[in-house]
Amino acid sequence: MFSQVVIRHQNTLRLTERLGKKIAEKRKEVYASVINNITKLRFALLRKTLAAVQGFRSKSDACLQDLMDIDFSLIPTPITL
Repeated sequence: MFSQVVIRHQNTLRLTERLGKKIAEKRKEVYASVINNITKLRFALLRKTLAAVQGFRSKSDACLQDLMDIDFSLIPTPITL
């Protein structure tokens, strides 16, 4: 388990560095500011994801049951003349 986390962390760092270099070259910006913005974005996405999961878990099953009763008319019904 721990080795999986370390490998994912290393892959994420490599991806962030590569993405930062490419963006910095394309926009002709400083590499450090690009990496700073990418890091801010990553943590903002993580924070929003955790908030969404927590909100979903706190909802009652009654709301989910209401969603199950909605008919979206995805299954075509035969037309009778």
